[in-house]
Amino acid sequence: LELSPGDSRIVTERACALERSQRFDAACQVLRAHPALLSTGFMPAYLLAFNALMDGDLDEPACLLDSMREQAGGDDRFAFMVRRIESALARAELVRHVTPLDGSDLRGWHWAITGSLLTHVSPYGCDKGMRGRYAFVQDRMGFCRLGVARLAALIEALELEFPCVIGLPERAA
Repeated sequence: LELSPGDSRIVTERACALERSQRFDAACQVLRAHPALLSTGFMPAYLLAFNALMDGDLDEPACLLDSMREQAGGDDRFAFMVRRIESALARAELVRHVTPLDGSDLRGWHWAITGSLLTHVSPYGCDKGMRGRYAFVQDRMGFCRLGVARLAALIEALELEFPCVIGLPERAA
């Protein structure tokens, strides 16, 4: 960036490297430092929208959407990325009135970003640190049973039907 400031390829590669390290805030800072790229290139705008979402910001991605749609033109790859941001924002809007979507809201953000539902969170560090995410721990049978029971209740409440459920084989001891 120092040798070639404003080079879109370098800025986006730096943002992607920070994203891979889960440094979403730093990726946003790199992209915001080059505002001209946001209005002239699809990828910088998309990367800022995506990393802002991952950093817990709904406003900036919403502001970038019109520009992204325009820059996407008819390119299917870009249209897919626009839909990805639109979908995350739509899911966030659906749950905004029932969950805080703050820095501790693992379930709300998991839904907004992935469209997946968490039926329970880890009992280890729910209030700080891991914020309810699981590290590598072995689940007790009771937690497994609770997860399956909650999933069954959800399937019943949503009136979903599945032709079959396939269990994975046990790992070799």
